[in-house]
Amino acid sequence: MVACQTFTPVHLHTDGTDARVSIEVAPRLARDSDATIDQAQKPWKTVDQLNLLVKIPATHEGLTAITAVESVSMSHRSPPRPVSRGDGSSADAGLCSR
Repeated sequence: MVACQTFTPVHLHTDGTDARVSIEVAPRLARDSDATIDQAQKPWKTVDQLNLLVKIPATHEGLTAITAVESVSMSHRSPPRPVSRGDGSSADAGLCSR
């Protein structure tokens, strides 16, 4: 909470584009939508700061959780993961919402 409060002036000054404080859902929950949703909601209820960013794994179950999290307007980001381009190379892919 202290980190969020410390960075709030910058977050507001940049219209929310900078100064987010991120935490992540436990990777062991990556295949459990309900547990991911539950764990993502807890810090939002406790910290209650606009610049809190909750990272959610970009798995099939994580995407279900992201949809649920978005429905209650929590800020989240799925961490980048390698994605094959079909030519043997890879790129990072992630979902972001504010």
